[in-house]
Amino acid sequence: AIAILGVMVCRETERQPNLTLTQELLTPQLVELLLTELASDPSADIRACSAEVIVFLADARVKSVMRKLIADRQWFVRLRAIRALGSLRHASESLPLDVRECLHDADRRVRGTAIHALIALGHEGKRHLYEHFLAVEDRSVRQQIVEAIEHTGLMSGLVEEYSAGIKGAEALIVDHLANDADILGLSGVVRTLSPD
Repeated sequence: AIAILGVMVCRETERQPNLTLTQELLTPQLVELLLTELASDPSADIRACSAEVIVFLADARVKSVMRKLIADRQWFVRLRAIRALGSLRHASESLPLDVRECLHDADRRVRGTAIHALIALGHEGKRHLYEHFLAVEDRSVRQQIVEAIEHTGLMSGLVEEYSAGIKGAEALIVDHLANDADILGLSGVVRTLSPD
């Protein structure tokens, strides 16, 4: 039943990007069930499915429940909770910081989902991603961020801003990438910008 509700919510968010599940859409009993029982169910599948609905609830407990789900012991629960957070169009100010913490996850898939969620969260999410890139020393995490920047087309924007003399985290990333000792080196940056 929770999987069906998740599909229904997903379809509704396509029609209404700023969807909030209020008491007019879900009964108080169902909201209570989601937040208190399904989010902590012994079944990881149920916890994962519940995250995809809980994230859209209009309830003060959502933030704390989602924080627990993005720290779940099962990697795919964390992944689906982060993906759900990345789908929000009305994110709170603390949301990018919560997702940023997931960039430290031991599972590469969870980190990748957190990277893409931060990108999806717009300017503030990207700022957190860029700051993390500059602060983290783990080369594999930095490589994963660079790959996402390449695949999402953000690299050309970073280089354009750098060329225009705009300072900040974006410029520092280009500086790091232009250093031959870094992940891609200058040839890698140029290669990602070439139309071939």
